[in-house]
Amino acid sequence: MLLSLLIGSIGVGALTFIGSLIPATRPFVQAIMQNPALSIGLDLIGLVIAALFLISDFTMIDNCVKEKYPRDFEWAAAFGLVFTVIWIYLKILDLLMQLTDSKKS
Repeated sequence: MLLSLLIGSIGVGALTFIGSLIPATRPFVQAIMQNPALSIGLDLIGLVIAALFLISDFTMIDNCVKEKYPRDFEWAAAFGLVFTVIWIYLKILDLLMQLTDSKKS
């Protein structure tokens, strides 16, 4: 389930990027991206996905410790945790920017 959510969010981002490069669809993409409610909603969905990945990372770390996996698995778990924490940090920053921008408008 988490993998499909991640692939879906990457797909939406890729389609948005490709749509902004095509001159015929550029106004449509800009209208969607300038909608504050939609941007805040997408940021909240991204935060929920990141929180689910955080739970998954902690479960993986717990399993590595309980089952006494080799050190190679510890590095993979640590990398996943760091990536998820950075992702949450960036999503929170983006959400705060969207919220302060919508209050100014």
